[in-house]
Amino acid sequence: LDDDIATNYFDKLIQVPLRVPRLGSNETKAYTALLFLERAHRCNQLDSTKFEAAKASVEARLRETWTGKAVDLEFLETLVPKEDAELLGLMGLAERLAPLLFNASPVQANPRLIKRFLNTVFLRKTLAKPQNIDVDVQVLAKWHLLERCDETTANALAERVTAESEGRV
Repeated sequence: LDDDIATNYFDKLIQVPLRVPRLGSNETKAYTALLFLERAHRCNQLDSTKFEAAKASVEARLRETWTGKAVDLEFLETLVPKEDAELLGLMGLAERLAPLLFNASPVQANPRLIKRFLNTVFLRKTLAKPQNIDVDVQVLAKWHLLERCDETTANALAERVTAESEGRV
């Protein structure tokens, strides 16, 4: 046990840089959608059977992208129940957000940075809830991307919003 503690300590102290390879555009979209589905699964919005089926379907589709089968919105919508408007909306968000995450230089389709990006979006939504502020995840994701990619513009816009009594610009 003491050896494990020492090893964990030195692993944190002496870090070896590990470069995570950049994802392609289909992989970025698939990964983003799977992160949304994983979160829904953890929040009991999506049962284990459907989540596992979605993962298998994404893996199969990614193996076929070289034949021209893309990870598009039509495919992403097959991963969630048709009656779940929230998850369908998140699949649409994955479709729209992935190309931006793929091309944004601060993210560069890095899986670790994409996951951190989405974690921050959902953390901000959770932090707004106790203040009785219902934040649309889709809008919040766009705002966070603007903050991440063009901080100067985001700060200028935020200043204008806070200067107005109703917060509308």
